[in-house]
Amino acid sequence: MKIFRSKIDPYCLLFLVALLLVIDAAAISLAAQALTATALLSSITLYGLLLGLPSLLLLLVFPVRYAVTSRDLIIQSGFLRRRIPLNTVHLVTPTHNLFPAPALSMTRLHIKYQVGKKTKSTYISPADQNSVIQAMTAADPGLIRERDELVRYSSGKIIYFSNLSR
Repeated sequence: MKIFRSKIDPYCLLFLVALLLVIDAAAISLAAQALTATALLSSITLYGLLLGLPSLLLLLVFPVRYAVTSRDLIIQSGFLRRRIPLNTVHLVTPTHNLFPAPALSMTRLHIKYQVGKKTKSTYISPADQNSVIQAMTAADPGLIRERDELVRYSSGKIIYFSNLSR
């Protein structure tokens, strides 16, 4: 199993810190209002709950890691973990976007894969995209590298698994 760390863009990190500061400011403001309107215990409880929200957000975001095993791509974002079998991946392309994803950078890999009869996708932002692509091709010979993409072919055409079930 090869483990890859996430690339972290300074502006993505700055946005996350700013979001946490806004949530904390709202918590302090609400607690101050509650302190003047109600009992001390309820305002402290409210502040504690609202202060716990940024901590929960941090647990959902950090650490961000990716691992390639002999059969799976594993995406870990905080305490959440997603396993994508490599034999279901049919397209991996580099991209730059802001779609919500377990990625701390806009420089990402867009991964399209099959779950049942549906085609799904996710984004990851490894610090070294080339190494992740190499690890995926080494683990699954059905994935073929073309320039900076990975593609799964069948009889000269790109496989989109949703077309196979018909």
